[in-house]
Amino acid sequence: MTHEQVVDQLRQIVATLQRIVSASGELADRVTAMETRSHELAPLTAIQGSLTLLLEQIQRQGEEQTQLNKDFHQRIQALETHLYSPGPRGEA
Repeated sequence: MTHEQVVDQLRQIVATLQRIVSASGELADRVTAMETRSHELAPLTAIQGSLTLLLEQIQRQGEEQTQLNKDFHQRIQALETHLYSPGPRGEA
């Protein structure tokens, strides 16, 4: 191997090492960004259980309200039927 070939290979090795160092720095930056995002999500994760329970309670209350509305509607219809039906209504 000639002196120039050795120098050429060493330059290629140095260039490769520089790319590795650069890529390592970029990877470290990406890891840091991911860690930052995970810390931002931690509070949301902490309240997820409470939000799930709250959602279930709201859904249950909505179902109960819907049933109550149906019951009232049926009672109003029964009352209207009774009030507007022909026949004695106990009037004096």
